[in-house]
Amino acid sequence: MQVVARIGWWLFALGGMLACSGGGEGVLRVNLRTDYLPVRDFVGVRTEIQGAEGEPWMSPYIPFADEDFVRGIRIAEMADPPTGRVEVRVTLLDGLGRTLAERVQLLEIDGRAAATVVITTSCESVECPLPGDAPSLEACLGGRCVDPRCSEETPEYCEEPECAADADCSSSVACAEGICREGICFVVGDESLCATGEVCDPLEGCVDASEPTDGGMPASDGGCEATETTCDDGVDDDCDGDVDCADSDCASSCAECATDAECGSPSFGSWSGCDYANGCDERASRSRSVMTPRCVDGACTVEASTENGTCTRDTDGTTCSDTVYGGWGACDYSGTCDQSATRYRSVTTYRCGGGSCNGSTSSQSDACSRSTTGDSCMFSAECPGECASGFCSPLCAPGCPC
Repeated sequence: MQVVARIGWWLFALGGMLACSGGGEGVLRVNLRTDYLPVRDFVGVRTEIQGAEGEPWMSPYIPFADEDFVRGIRIAEMADPPTGRVEVRVTLLDGLGRTLAERVQLLEIDGRAAATVVITTSCESVECPLPGDAPSLEACLGGRCVDPRCSEETPEYCEEPECAADADCSSSVACAEGICREGICFVVGDESLCATGEVCDPLEGCVDASEPTDGGMPASDGGCEATETTCDDGVDDDCDGDVDCADSDCASSCAECATDAECGSPSFGSWSGCDYANGCDERASRSRSVMTPRCVDGACTVEASTENGTCTRDTDGTTCSDTVYGGWGACDYSGTCDQSATRYRSVTTYRCGGGSCNGSTSSQSDACSRSTTGDSCMFSAECPGECASGFCSPLCAPGCPC
């Protein structure tokens, strides 16, 4: 591909092979944050990782013009890095393979680790340590000399932050502004402040957009191609203002996908509650959201849908309503002098069966008692009596037994 032909030569500066010092466990990830412009200022990044022993491990990175290096870009990832004190050296290379800027960062590794290396344009003319600085302040960060162990991951080795807000930062050119990120000032250009046909270089100001934009390396033929010949080099080959995948010439090359499977697997939301109609219902439905990746016209999109499911349960024998009690009936005394009897009432209980709430009625009894001793009674039709021990005893009267 053209990008290899145009910048691949500087990879030979890495020594032809990557040496792995290794010896540890885990992964070391190296990220770069810089306000130098990719492709216009630098066309390559070289990362060197050196432990206490062994050869240095080296890795190249080819930047693209649309990458946001101020926010941060992953430029290297080393498996099984050396442990202990490790030196990470990140070098920005121009189109002729020369060093544009460099930062050395020291860190202690014990397993997995990350190093965010910051290279700012404000350090371009700074040589550390400055007169009056401690000899240990060998690295430059934000135009100031700092301990080489100073990083976003180890702020305890850093001085006070350079800034707290964008207002604390400035730019030396009119088309750029200073912004504050993680306590460090970066300079970011705004092309809308330049004339038509110009772009904003944070170091030089507004410059002719037709000037070489690949870190000082001229185009292979010095002119414009008929189409966007390469779709991943950050160069506007046909000079139509659309670069790489933004150019319609690259529609097929830049297709994100060809099949749905290339866009990932579906994701599912949590199931909703089961909508049982009542406490005895044994079947119901539930639903959940489904996000299904789809490949549409070469781009991955997400299709939202709802999946319905069923719920089942066994409710037979479950109490489904409160027990209902009827009123007590009268006590069934057998006579005037009777002192014990029984009374009854209805009891209805409710249990689930077959998905419905069913009632079942039974009778409940209760004992009655009273004292009738001394109460008047009729021993016979002609003889009065008096209740005693639950029976009617005759009173002495003419014609009645005494």
